Amino acid sequence: MKLQRYSVEDGEWRRANEQGRFCLAEDVEALEAENVALHDECDRLTAMMSSNEGGIDKKDIFAGICVALQVITSMDYAALWSDLVQAVGQDRLLQYAAFTAPDEWELAGFKKYALRLLGCKKPASRTV
Repeated sequence: MKLQRYSVEDGEWRRANEQGRFCLAEDVEALEAENVALHDECDRLTAMMSSNEGGIDKKDIFAGICVALQVITSMDYAALWSDLVQAVGQDRLLQYAAFTAPDEWELAGFKKYALRLLGCKKPASRTV
């Protein structure tokens, strides 16, 4: 069970988010609901990638995921970044960002978060 930290500020209850910043409890609940929806979408995309429904190119899906990671990185939501990378498939996404679209390594936050959150350095060589 995750412990919640609360604070009262100007007569309003505030709860700490995953980064330890206090914000309105309703805001945290909305972010948690968005996080659940994001996980559901990741599960759907992962299933599509596994079955290759409609001939979708995995590179296109990874490109879209990297755009989402860019937004998450710009907002400095490290926990959400880590959740998304792990939900999609950490190894495949690291390979994509390191070799298929190397600009994404920095833009999508891999340089910033990969070692600290995933315990992974940039892959030295492409795996097949």
